[in-house]
Amino acid sequence: MKVSKYQPRKKYWQQLLTYYELGLHSNFNLTYQALDTLAIVNPRLNQLFTYSLADVNQEALKELAKNMGY
Repeated sequence: MKVSKYQPRKKYWQQLLTYYELGLHSNFNLTYQALDTLAIVNPRLNQLFTYSLADVNQEALKELAKNMGY
């Protein structure tokens, strides 16, 4: 989850995906494997924006992991 006062931008989702990928390779990988949704909370607008991990391009996620050295 990310909290921002701005509308979601592509870079915000990319940042969350990067943290998600790091989590998959951490000691808490079982917790990250159980996730099915990423979220951005905008408290000023009282809005929640979600992105299903099922919609993530798996090839792009593999490329991200490769670029991170995994």
